[in-house]
Amino acid sequence: MEEGVNRREFLKRSGAAAALTLLPKGVEAQERPFEYFASDLRPEELEAQKEAAAQSLVQDFPAIPEIEYLRKYFPHLTEESQMYIPSREELEYVLSESTSQLDELAAAMTTGSSAVFVFADYNRESGKRQRLYTMRKDAHDKMVFVKAYPISLGREGFGNASGSEKTPLGLHTIAASHMGYFGEVVSDPNQYRDVFNRVEIAGNPHWFVKGLGKEDEVAEIVTDEYHLVGPQTSAGRGIFLHGTNRSGEIGSDGEWKSLLGEGRAGSLGCVRVSNTGIRDLGLSSLITIGSFVMIHATPAAQEAPVSQYYPVPRWNEDQ
Repeated sequence: MEEGVNRREFLKRSGAAAALTLLPKGVEAQERPFEYFASDLRPEELEAQKEAAAQSLVQDFPAIPEIEYLRKYFPHLTEESQMYIPSREELEYVLSESTSQLDELAAAMTTGSSAVFVFADYNRESGKRQRLYTMRKDAHDKMVFVKAYPISLGREGFGNASGSEKTPLGLHTIAASHMGYFGEVVSDPNQYRDVFNRVEIAGNPHWFVKGLGKEDEVAEIVTDEYHLVGPQTSAGRGIFLHGTNRSGEIGSDGEWKSLLGEGRAGSLGCVRVSNTGIRDLGLSSLITIGSFVMIHATPAAQEAPVSQYYPVPRWNEDQ
């Protein structure tokens, strides 16, 4: 090691991960095609990233009467982010339940790229566990878990059939994306009609964005969005990784923890992330057009009872 260079800086330069290899139970190191490492992100770095994402959401907020009420939500954006550094214990469990899916994702990634791993699990005591993990493939092709985000998945469960309102499983790629100010997508959908795919409903075109002609009592895509497509997921299904006006159903600790388990499955098949979390994904360059997204649900999650939870959007309360 060079004189005057600390271990952390040396590891960064050499491309090595800063944690011990994580292995699922019963698998020897030499039998695995890829090595997996815990995050080397520090807590102070994570907090700075949360704040930067929250500030980015509101820095260009315009004077549009229909979305003026969103200003009162600004102070809560950092708290809402919920992203965290996953523990070794958590990652070992995810690895033990997702060996083939993680290896498939790793095989698809190029050296130096990042990707997303969506994981769903269920047990009767804690309810539904839904997480998004960002992954990095370093210079030595080691797979590093960067950070984790609580999410909300399809309330009808998991499946790849079009029109099922279920979250599709398997390997996907990001086909299109947009980053804007807080509330931009729902305030002005016209500019996105040439970007995102549409479907015909009763002979009329339907886009996957909506304007604010009235109070949104249903869930809407807000802020940033990433359109997912896969071998069994057509663009016309409208499956997105996106921010949401229903952040209350994304489970975490403290005020934001859901009443049942760590998270509610409440989407129509999309992957919902907190608005600050989805902005962080873009700011950190963890995902972009062409990035891979693997969605995996354990057998317990696939057999879990479907959700009947329909919350009022948090920022519509007390308007």
